[in-house]
Parts: sequence; structure tokens; C-alpha cells
Amino acid sequence: MTNPRARSLRLRLLQETKWPANAELWFCPCLNPMGFVLNRRENDLGIDLNRQYRHLETAETRAHIAWLERQPQFDLCFCLHEDWESHGFYVYELNPENRPSRAEAMVATHRGSLPN
Repeated sequence: MTNPRARSLRLRLLQETKWPANAELWFCPCLNPMGFVLNRRENDLGIDLNRQYRHLETAETRAHIAWLERQPQFDLCFCLHEDWESHGFYVYELNPENRPSRAEAMVATHRGSLPN
């Protein structure tokens, strides 16, 4: 189920273009086109694509992984999508090398400028 407020915030983030001049940005705007049309997390077969990236059972996730494997390694990745079960913002951090976390500092830095 989509959240109109979250969609509006993502759109504003893209429109404001307050990116560093030397940043190279890549966008994957809609990784679940049928879920988007149906206004739900699941694809047209009822499969939650957010839970498929370890198993690669769906055509959508296999295609996205294949595309990612052809790209250069990214320095930073943001997955911007709404979470209808959560209020406000949070950082879901993937840290396979067990490096010191930066999530709390990121949230704290922007706490006053982001809506709850």
C-alpha cells in the first residue's frame, strides 16, 4: 500500500537537486511495476519483491540483480521507498563487513529537518 506523503517527499528530493556537483547518480525508479499499478508491495503474482533478493525466484528481482552486476561498484546506495508500517524515517543499513555503523549519526544529523 503506497503512502502519498512518502511519495511526495521522494519527489521533492529529486526536484530540489541538492546533490554535490561531482556526484554521479543512478536511479531505478520502479522495480515493481505491477505492484505500482496495483498499489501494493507484491507483484501481480502476489509475491513481495522486497523479500526476494536472497532467493531470486521472480523475474523482476532476477532482472534487477543482473542489471546491478553489470554496473560499476557503487560508493553509496539509498533505497527510497515508503514503509506503511513505520512512522518517520529510519536507516536500514546493510553492513556485511561489520564496519562501524553510521546510521544513528545520519538520522541524528537530519532529525530536525525531516518530518516525524
